[in-house]
Amino acid sequence: MKTPYTLLHALLLFAVAGSAAGQSIGFYSDLQYNSGSGSASTFAQTWSDYSTQYYYDISVYSQLNVSQNGGPFQITCQVYGYGYNQNASASCNSNVGTGTVDLELLASHSVTATYYVYQFDSWCSWDCYYYWDAFRTSFMGAGGVYQESNPSFYAPGPPAQRTQQQTTASAYTSKRKSSRLCSFPTGESSWYTGNWGNTYPYAAGFNTDLLPFSNWNGRYVGETLVQLQGDTCWYLGSPYSPMYIPGAGGWIVGIQRREFGTVASQYSNVYGWDFVGFTNTNMYLHYRSRMQSSGNQCGVMYQQRMWMDGCGGQSQEYGWPHGLLIYVNGWNGLTSTRSNAVASKW
Repeated sequence: MKTPYTLLHALLLFAVAGSAAGQSIGFYSDLQYNSGSGSASTFAQTWSDYSTQYYYDISVYSQLNVSQNGGPFQITCQVYGYGYNQNASASCNSNVGTGTVDLELLASHSVTATYYVYQFDSWCSWDCYYYWDAFRTSFMGAGGVYQESNPSFYAPGPPAQRTQQQTTASAYTSKRKSSRLCSFPTGESSWYTGNWGNTYPYAAGFNTDLLPFSNWNGRYVGETLVQLQGDTCWYLGSPYSPMYIPGAGGWIVGIQRREFGTVASQYSNVYGWDFVGFTNTNMYLHYRSRMQSSGNQCGVMYQQRMWMDGCGGQSQEYGWPHGLLIYVNGWNGLTSTRSNAVASKW
């Protein structure tokens, strides 16, 4: 529930239009693999449409990770690309072998635009505002007023002062391919590990068996979360903000990890840990004290939908959505539930 999240999009486009002269940037990555010859090729590119009103630093980094026979991923190729006022690309060709091969291309993209705004002195009697260059748009779409460069006005208005600005847009793309037959689980069963987090002592760790039992090791499992019930612990005047949907998590099947990636176990066909509970200890203790005084309970409820990556970078949801429940009461303290598994702690 709280683990690093990897974007699984191969193509990201951002159309930025503050005026008729809109700005657009793009990020792209592609991975090809020939299972017969074992040859793999990668390509990643970052681009922008260009204007003489701007100066662009374009960069891209790509990394090919390869797993043989369900083993850990190894970095096989790292390539950087840079362009000044031109597109940046990075490509690689490598023979990664045949057999059971899983490939993952990770790419990071960045576009930094240097542009100018014009500022009138605060003491002028009229038209005292900021505005953008003649293309009427900042890099990320802020609107402006069309003016000539460095215009002058009748007294007492001074000429505009040109000020340099910079804006950076970035993204990550990834693609996967595999020589495995493309199959997916039909469901899963959770179990409490018997442990709570080291950093988050009020977040329970859960592992999950994939059903049916098969060689899912090395496959990526991700989650989609929807908050079904708002934070009933929160009250007007609370020193804490309401709980909200956390960042989506992801796991590699076959190696179970604690916080910060520490390996906890290596059960085949199992992914985890999925932490469910409070990341803020003081928040939990505060609400537990309130529930002791009132004799009530409070909490939050989520729906968790699971999906797995597949052959050729495809992914598919499996099983049925299940519940994540976090409750605090004055009798039992904290109860964390993930699907069919429950953990409690005072």
